[in-house]
Amino acid sequence: MIEMVAREVEEGRVYTGKVVKVEDFGCFVELWPGCEGLCHVSQLAWERVDKASDMFKVGDEIIVRAEGYDNRNRLNLSRKSALPKPVKKEEKADNGVYLCAASKEQAERAVALIGDNCQLIETEDSNHDIHGAHTQVYLDAINSFLKEYKE
Repeated sequence: MIEMVAREVEEGRVYTGKVVKVEDFGCFVELWPGCEGLCHVSQLAWERVDKASDMFKVGDEIIVRAEGYDNRNRLNLSRKSALPKPVKKEEKADNGVYLCAASKEQAERAVALIGDNCQLIETEDSNHDIHGAHTQVYLDAINSFLKEYKE
C-alpha cells in the first residue's frame, strides 16, 4: 500500500492502464489508484481517430507511454508512442523473430515490452480470430518468449 502512494510516474516508461473515462478528445487512463492521465485522441493510434469512443470504452486496458506533465501538472500519455510505427506491406522488415499473437492487443503489448528491436507487421490474417484453448496457448508462448528475450 505504501509503495503505491509513494510511486511516481517515470517519463518515457510504458504502462498498462485502465480507461476510466472516455471523451471525444481522448481517454483518461488510470495507471494505478490515484494516478491518471490523459491520452489525447491524436495520441491513441498511428492512424487518424475521430473520437476516442470509436476505439475504447470505460474498463478497457491499454498500453500507454508517459510523456511527462504539462504546465498545469497534468500527466500526458500516449498510446501511439508505445506502439511501433506500422510497416507498409511494400516495405520489407529487418530479419528478426516473428510472433504469432492471439490478438492485435497482445501483439502490441509484446512489441511494447520488447522495444525498438521489434515491429508490428499486419498481414491478411490479422483479423483472424483464435478462440478458447488456442488463445491461451498463444498467450503462454508469447509470455515465455518475452521472459527469455528480456533475460
